Parts: sequence; C-alpha cells; structure tokens
Amino acid sequence: MQLNAVLAPEFDERLVPYPDGQALPSAKKRFPQITWTNHLVPEANQIQLERQSHVLVGPPVDPRLKPTWRETYEDVIWSLVNHREFVWLP
Repeated sequence: MQLNAVLAPEFDERLVPYPDGQALPSAKKRFPQITWTNHLVPEANQIQLERQSHVLVGPPVDPRLKPTWRETYEDVIWSLVNHREFVWLP
C-alpha cells in the first residue's frame, strides 16, 4: 500500500483550530549536565533516573492535529521505523 493512499484522506482537514496565545504542551525540562567528571556524584544518578522517566512518558500530543489523522500518521511512521530494511542514521 502506498503511503499517500493512507495519509491523503482527511489531510486537508487534519488541523484543528487552536486558541491564539495559548502555549503548546511541552515536555522539555532542563536537566543538569552529567559528564565524566561528575558521574560518580550520587545526585547524578537521581538526575539520570528522572531523565529516564521523562523519556519513557514521551512527548505530549500536539493538540493542533485531529486525533484520527495523527494516529494514522503515527502508525505509518512506526511501520517505517520497524521495517527490516529501514536504517536509522542520526
């Protein structure tokens, strides 16, 4: 199946009106830097555990997208990333 055929329906209607001036949800929290010079400090372990909990929760959902279209888009991305021929080069 072509990706265009999956994503094209409702593409033009995928955006939901969002109130002007209202801040978007953000999961970005600034953590202190953990480096080789301070990794043995007990506080560094607590910071890394808190960072891990934020990563496991994941980013907040973008309220500007219609949920049905967003879920379809997420499914397409997951199918690409999990495909055996997909190579991730950051």
